[in-house]
Amino acid sequence: MAETLCFSATVLECHLPTEFLDYILKHYATPTTVVVCSTREAFLEQLHLALRREVSDVVEPGTSPISHGVEQSKEHPLLRSTIHQIGLTRGIRLAFCPSLQHLRAYLSVYQSSESHEKDSPLQGGPKTSILGLLNPISIHRHTPELSAQGISRTLATAVDAAVRAGMQIVMAEYEELSEEGEATDYLGNTWDEEVPLLNGTVRGYGTDERAWMGRTVSLRRIAMRWCSFEHYEDRQDVDDT
Repeated sequence: MAETLCFSATVLECHLPTEFLDYILKHYATPTTVVVCSTREAFLEQLHLALRREVSDVVEPGTSPISHGVEQSKEHPLLRSTIHQIGLTRGIRLAFCPSLQHLRAYLSVYQSSESHEKDSPLQGGPKTSILGLLNPISIHRHTPELSAQGISRTLATAVDAAVRAGMQIVMAEYEELSEEGEATDYLGNTWDEEVPLLNGTVRGYGTDERAWMGRTVSLRRIAMRWCSFEHYEDRQDVDDT
């Protein structure tokens, strides 16, 4: 008798791409796909900056992050070339979608090509096949579809793809970092941002050029139609117990 899969979709609230990847590595089973909503080059640059920021956070006060960078970076879990880590990454497919059109096209034809192996010997314990989406909201920026209408269409397409493939969805947005390791345009929690209801809505004029004209809705409320929310820090506490 075929196994019945209970579909779930999760928004992981985190700050860095390294946190998202850490979550995936701890909870996935093959087949798993991570869709990065950017170019490969832009993602690798942000991943490098995130690793450097995390390394600098653990350097002792009064010491130079630069002088300790190489030694400390080797201690980051994502950079450990252990047999366990190599076994994990072989089970993950990575895809890059640099535009909204690329993302929707990829999801609309997505099919998992591998058989389900829910308990890999390297993983220990029950896991789940994941369709991960990294920055699926940010890819709508600078397009007319940064709206409830446009984002709902994208999320619905992602849900259809995951259900079709028998996978669970985990999505996250991360803060884009500058060379100094600071957020380039920090506006608070992305999921609390308000967007207009319809595509093509223009922003207001005058004192608040960020404000939209007409009715708006939060990204959190849009996503809650399909997803539950988890904080990365809270998930870490559960995983460590």
